[in-house]
Amino acid sequence: EVNAPSRSALANKVKDFWQQYPDNRFIITCRKAVYQAEFADWVDQQLDVIEFSDQQIQRFMTSWQPDMPSGKSIEHFVRALQERPQIMTLARNPLLLTMVAYLYTDTEFALPHSRSEFYSRSTDLLLDQWKIDRNHYKASQKRLVLQHLALFNQQQAGRMGERRTIELAQALKETGAVLLNLTLKAEEAQPMLDEIVQR
Repeated sequence: EVNAPSRSALANKVKDFWQQYPDNRFIITCRKAVYQAEFADWVDQQLDVIEFSDQQIQRFMTSWQPDMPSGKSIEHFVRALQERPQIMTLARNPLLLTMVAYLYTDTEFALPHSRSEFYSRSTDLLLDQWKIDRNHYKASQKRLVLQHLALFNQQQAGRMGERRTIELAQALKETGAVLLNLTLKAEEAQPMLDEIVQR
């Protein structure tokens, strides 16, 4: 993630690097939502990852069929997506489709109706249920850390313009403050953040 004021300088550094090593092949990736054609004038080829069609979603789901509990099927899944346009939009992305499929097949949840409900359930799933035996910290503790960091970042964005990242030192300081309120040690900030990132 690169803040808008830094994007032009970073694009120039990438271009300089490319010119320094012209015999190498380079692949530059960027999320479509933020790409502003910074490399369009000098790359050989530009490719877009296209969204899944209804048929591709259905085909993707065939590998999930054996894990579906009774009462759930691919046909029911596709019908549920069609009744939830916001979730269907998410499901056209392969990574998000995997999360939607997991929610559908491996939990008692019905599919959510809104994006916010989807993200809430996905977060709950990752923090509370997914391979829980590998967690050292409680889901509620990690959730409080994430909420605090999100609010901190929002407040910083208001003061400093666009902000999509937090420096590690600042993230550790903010996490440590939350941990003290949870009767944990501030020194556990790094292991806590490592677990959040790795999990």
